[in-house]
Amino acid sequence: MSLQVVVTGATGNVGTSVIQSLAEDERVGEIVGIARRRPSWRAPKTRWVQADVARDPLDFTGADVVIHLAWLIQPSRDDEELRKVNGVLDRHPRRHDVGFDGSPRSQEGR
Repeated sequence: MSLQVVVTGATGNVGTSVIQSLAEDERVGEIVGIARRRPSWRAPKTRWVQADVARDPLDFTGADVVIHLAWLIQPSRDDEELRKVNGVLDRHPRRHDVGFDGSPRSQEGR
């Protein structure tokens, strides 16, 4: 079974390295890279989705893993805007978190 991995903030400093690492992992069949602007570079196994995580609807259906790397520290005076971006996974009815020990933790309705 191959995994579908969704990466938000896929074109940022951390995201580009994550995409490259995932592309080399034989367990990963498809990478869905979400970014505000479609990049000019290509990565193996990667399908790009242009979206703003704070404003556009996101559909994680079919994803085995979601790696949320899109985040803001500015504008620090706008808590609502920070929550829209930094808390994008909180808006989805079912989340599966992994603890530091690697054990899965399912969180319903969070």
